[in-house]
Amino acid sequence: NLNRVLGCIVGFGGLLLLNLGGGDSGAFTFLGDGLIIANALCSAVGGLLTKIVSKRMDALVATGLSLGLGGLMLIAGGFLMGGRISVVTALGILYLAILVAISVVGFSLYNQLMKYHPVGNVAIFNSLIPIFGVLSSCMLLWEEFKYQYIISAVLVGLGVVILNSKDLRKKAA
Repeated sequence: NLNRVLGCIVGFGGLLLLNLGGGDSGAFTFLGDGLIIANALCSAVGGLLTKIVSKRMDALVATGLSLGLGGLMLIAGGFLMGGRISVVTALGILYLAILVAISVVGFSLYNQLMKYHPVGNVAIFNSLIPIFGVLSSCMLLWEEFKYQYIISAVLVGLGVVILNSKDLRKKAA
């Protein structure tokens, strides 16, 4: 409908603005843009699978199985490519536990939402991930802050609101 098209255009415009101005701005690279597109495709397929699986299985159980399987695959891939853990510290274990907890809570909430709401209404919130990533990098890693980041965040947020609001044609009538 009109809301979905307009919301996607406004939100995508915000993401484009977020990436303008870098040294390679406007240049397509497989390792950059190509992998982002592949991630979006995998995320879309994952959202559909979540919708199907959550009808047959509790979303929390499905999330645990998914994260466990994904973790084993990452460990196996890292090991096969020569990765090793040379030093284990209490602080490292604490950081790992915090990251696991964040993933479990985040994916559990997301999968619960996917169970009860249309995929299109929930998946749009994924467009906020790059915004939070850039703003977090500015705050935590002291990377350069650009005012276009605020405009990007507003556009992406506006896209989410438009997409999830009642049909604009009905409001106009």
